[in-house]
Amino acid sequence: MVNRKRTISEMRQTEVVTAEPVLVGAGKWSPKHKALVYPAVDYLGMRFRIGDHVAMYTGDKGDGREWVCVLETLFKDREDDTAKFKGRWFWSIQDVKEHKREDGEEMRASKCESHELICCDNRDTNLVESISRKAHILSYDNFQLVKRVVLKNDSPWKRTYFCERQFYHKAHRFSELNSILFPGDPIPKDLRKAAGLSPQEDTELESEVDYDDAYHEPEYSVRSNRKPRNENLSGEPVLLW
Repeated sequence: MVNRKRTISEMRQTEVVTAEPVLVGAGKWSPKHKALVYPAVDYLGMRFRIGDHVAMYTGDKGDGREWVCVLETLFKDREDDTAKFKGRWFWSIQDVKEHKREDGEEMRASKCESHELICCDNRDTNLVESISRKAHILSYDNFQLVKRVVLKNDSPWKRTYFCERQFYHKAHRFSELNSILFPGDPIPKDLRKAAGLSPQEDTELESEVDYDDAYHEPEYSVRSNRKPRNENLSGEPVLLW
C-alpha cells in the first residue's frame, strides 16, 4: 500500500523519455491475466513500477479530475497491443457516498473530514496513458492504525483499517489526505512499522457488529504510538526536495 523502496540496480537503470508507453523488462506469461505481464513501464519521462502510487486522469464524470491508484499489474493487451495496467483505486469519501453496489447496498461514510480516502477492493483496468504522475508519500507523522466497521457483516467492505494522516504531493484533489482505509489482512509491513506494530503482532482489529450499529467514529488502537495533533499547523505538506 505504500511506495516500495528501490533497489540500487533499479535506481541506476536508464529511464527512457517516451511519448508513448514502453513496457520494460522481459514479459512473463500470466495464466491469471492471460497476457504477458511486465515489472515496469516508461512513460512521460518516468519509470512506473508495480507497487507505485500514481495519480491518474479520468473523465468518467466529465470533470477531468485526478485520482490515486496503486499499480498491481502491467500488461500488453493482446487484441490492440496497447499497454494497460490493473490497479486498486483510492476513493474519496464523497465518492463513497454516491456509490451504491449492484444489490443496492449504500456505502456508509464516516464523520471524519471530507478529504478522507479509502483504498477498496475496486480493481479496474486502464490504459497507461491515463497516468499523469507519481503520487509521492511525503510524511508518516501521526501515522496509526485503528479499527472501523463500515458496513454490515456480509459486506466485502467489512474488514477495513483506518490510517491517520497520510501526505501526498499533487495527487487526487487535495494536498493533504487525512486518512486511508484498506481492507483485510495482512497489514502491509511499512504500515505496521509506521503504526508501531511488531511484525508478528496480531492484526485482528476489526469487530463484528450489526449493520444498524456499524456507523462509528474511529476507535484508536491502544497499541499505536499516537502523537498529539498540533492544531497550529497548516494543512499544506512540506516538500522534502
